[in-house]
Amino acid sequence: MRIFLLAVVCTLLAGCFSSPTPTSHYLLRSDATSLTGDTVSDAEVVLVSVDVATYINQDRLVMELENGEIYIAEYHRWAEPLRHSLMKFLANEVAASSGKMVHSGTEGSGAEQTRLMVDIDQLHGNNQGEAVLDAYWQIVRVIDGERVREDHRWSATQAMSDDGYAMLVEAEKMLLGQLAKEIAGTL
Repeated sequence: MRIFLLAVVCTLLAGCFSSPTPTSHYLLRSDATSLTGDTVSDAEVVLVSVDVATYINQDRLVMELENGEIYIAEYHRWAEPLRHSLMKFLANEVAASSGKMVHSGTEGSGAEQTRLMVDIDQLHGNNQGEAVLDAYWQIVRVIDGERVREDHRWSATQAMSDDGYAMLVEAEKMLLGQLAKEIAGTL
């Protein structure tokens, strides 16, 4: 019994003296130069919201393993809230792709402004070495004095250039850039 207790105490002490696993933090930033509006009244398009599926709306990166099982990475995290980063990223990328002034965060007061709402259902890695993105968006614009709503959907995968979470973030960023171009094409 003493040998067992001594082994347990040694194991616990070894754990106390080992160095912790470092945590990596990732930023989601657009590389595009855009026409984002400083004020709502400057904007032609208002990105009203970006809603994110609950399982990815957290500070940790997510991988889908198989059969719907997900792995939430303990030591690989977003540097800021994902919904906030996605809002800024998409506003910047949609503006750059469409050539229109885009404002994010609040609904505009202008009756003629186009309103954009985005829902992201999937944004994660998979066990085939790909990033996965599945998104819907809704555009509400005024045509001949009437509000007209258009619904769109887009899904794609992007192979990661190498293993690792940094490569997953890069692949997700590429997918989000492609999504922004799809959205811009519908504006």
